[in-house]
Amino acid sequence: MWAQQSADGGWHSQTHAVLKDGKALTPYILYYLLLIPEDKFERPNGGVERSVEFIRREIRSSMNMSHDSVINLNYPNYSAAYALRVLCLLKQDTALQHINADHLLKEQFVEHRGITHDNVAYGGWGYGEPDLPFGEHGHVDISHTRRIVEALIEEAKAEAEGKEESDFLRSYDPTLLRSVTLFLQGVQRSPGDPRLYEGCTSRKDLPYDGGFVSSIATLATNKCEPVFIKEAGYHYPSYATAT
Repeated sequence: MWAQQSADGGWHSQTHAVLKDGKALTPYILYYLLLIPEDKFERPNGGVERSVEFIRREIRSSMNMSHDSVINLNYPNYSAAYALRVLCLLKQDTALQHINADHLLKEQFVEHRGITHDNVAYGGWGYGEPDLPFGEHGHVDISHTRRIVEALIEEAKAEAEGKEESDFLRSYDPTLLRSVTLFLQGVQRSPGDPRLYEGCTSRKDLPYDGGFVSSIATLATNKCEPVFIKEAGYHYPSYATAT
């Protein structure tokens, strides 16, 4: 992976157009390379510094999905989340950490975006498309939600350095955790959740197997055909990777 780093400090896909500009791929790859202990694998001289500089240079345009991307639909929330995780891990650039965290909190589909509890997208995150009308959600799925929550918790832990784990969890934003929990309860397909997705007429007869789907808001991300259940309508079976 280090050998694939470009001279500009980033990683750029050679095959996938949406990742060719490196804005999402670079913080993603760097984060996992940083988890490898240096006594297990020596990092190339200046490799980390070049990639962090790439992130600092590109992160603002990435978060806003600016038109200098290869194509306009990129992964701005993935980019912001992994950039935040990298900076927390390296204990660098607290100001940029705060910018990223604030951006990600504003991106959550909750009341300040006009999304209420009865909406299937409530509590989740997605791509981070700019300029969505108030009350409308774009793409939303469990994968984006997971990475963003991890990043926000890591940033909060860095802010609360020295606190006991139990004290930190008690003090963490209960509103954020409740909204994320509601989203996860939805994608776990519990019949007790009254929210309906498109094509579902009733939740009371849906089977419950404990598993998760990718999204009940952006149905195409479930990557399977829905099953029609008499008296309940269409149901997306849970699957392994989301679970």
